[in-house]
Amino acid sequence: MMEHWGAVEIRQKTQTIKREYKKTVTNYYKPIEGAAFDVCQTEKSIVFGIQDHLVYRVYFYTAAIDELPELLKAYPDEATIDIIARRRDDLTSLLEQLVSAGYSRYALFERYHILNLKEGIYTKIPDFFQGQKAMQYGRYATEEDAEEILRLLENAFDHKESHLQDMKRLKHMINNKNVRVISEDSKIVTVVTFWYEGKKEYIEHVVNIGCREYAHALYLSAFEIAVSNGINYAYTWIKSTNRRMQRFGSRFGYEKEDIVDYIYVKGE
Repeated sequence: MMEHWGAVEIRQKTQTIKREYKKTVTNYYKPIEGAAFDVCQTEKSIVFGIQDHLVYRVYFYTAAIDELPELLKAYPDEATIDIIARRRDDLTSLLEQLVSAGYSRYALFERYHILNLKEGIYTKIPDFFQGQKAMQYGRYATEEDAEEILRLLENAFDHKESHLQDMKRLKHMINNKNVRVISEDSKIVTVVTFWYEGKKEYIEHVVNIGCREYAHALYLSAFEIAVSNGINYAYTWIKSTNRRMQRFGSRFGYEKEDIVDYIYVKGE
């Protein structure tokens, strides 16, 4: 029977499972405070789902992965599960449980990082952009841009693969100066979104329907802003089959990590 819990109740349940059974498996890495979740549970497991803007996301915390299939079946078609792990981790048994519940692999993302922004971001910049000053391109977005930016993001990205903001979250990022844009003829043609996690910069999304130097300029400007704020490390996620974005990232010195994100979707 499905119940409806808040984040505090879920955290209490996960702590109880951890305390009683020690060895656990989970895909719940960053608690979502103040949310109402759809919950299915047993003594050893809890599964909880929530509508996250355009996608229904499912999380689990369990000391008995063989209980997952029955619990996961309760959630709607197109429910999406992210599992972040090291590439070398053996997840065979866990992933078999997801398949048994009707979920199939939808995508695989790989994490890339730049360990030294100050030295790394200029080493492989293409010839056509050599000598250009990135900050002369574009501007910080304003709240008046939010609707147009959201439309660009939703048209460019698969919502099951990418964690797209809703309007409230996007405006919050805009007000924090985490979104830069370039416009042509009063139309936004390039967007980059990013934010900071302590001393790390996360480059989230880039969309470009303008000329190619625009994408390079906004991307580089996001790095330069980070450096000016004392941040010297950046990371991003790139789909394993997206060769174009992998080549683009290599121009700024991105290196692949051992961390991957398996995305499974029910009914796909």
